[in-house]
Amino acid sequence: MFNVVYNNISNGRFSVVIQDAEGNQLFQSLYSDKKFDKKFRLAQPEEFGGLTFIIRNLADNSVQRFEVDANSRFIEDVEVKEVK
Repeated sequence: MFNVVYNNISNGRFSVVIQDAEGNQLFQSLYSDKKFDKKFRLAQPEEFGGLTFIIRNLADNSVQRFEVDANSRFIEDVEVKEVK
């Protein structure tokens, strides 16, 4: 799960794009929320390798890019005690 928060100071429209490591577009949508807070869930993020979140403000054409590397790990902790 990835939580994206964006303070839309200009109060204009902006787009959110999610790309995989090869640049394939997985998601795109337009928003105009003043305080944007959305959670994105990928079924198996390790299949996509690194992800890039791109936020483009359409009012001033500014762009913010965030690269995310999703790794899943399984840790098993076993404790053995002697019982008398």
